[in-house]
Amino acid sequence: MGRDKARRGARATKERFVGLPFHVLHSAAYRGLPHVARSLLIDIAEQYKGDNNGQLLASRAHLEKLGWHSAGVIHKNVHVLEQAGLLYQTVKGGFPNTASWYALTWRDLNDHDDYDDGKKAAFVRNAHLKPTL
Repeated sequence: MGRDKARRGARATKERFVGLPFHVLHSAAYRGLPHVARSLLIDIAEQYKGDNNGQLLASRAHLEKLGWHSAGVIHKNVHVLEQAGLLYQTVKGGFPNTASWYALTWRDLNDHDDYDDGKKAAFVRNAHLKPTL
């Protein structure tokens, strides 16, 4: 099989994957994360389908099937990811059963009418690369 045919076959696959660009993996923000936050980021990023950035969930109910059993550990590490500029909250959830929504900052924010006021305008693409104050 020639190289071109092999490349076309690789592009045609229906297999889903988590895309973490090198500029994310080699950023100081990512490198400075504790391992549990890195794992959480991957489990949140696996929800991204190309048109739902801003609607990703980090709730215990959603992540429990992936082995996350502690809401406290999830909450703490979501905060770490937000502080690092890798995750951005678009909708604040509320008690008793409304989940917050998040976006990956290395992807464009997809449009949605349900984002909290001002969240779309305040989104910073690649915030993990911006210097912290």
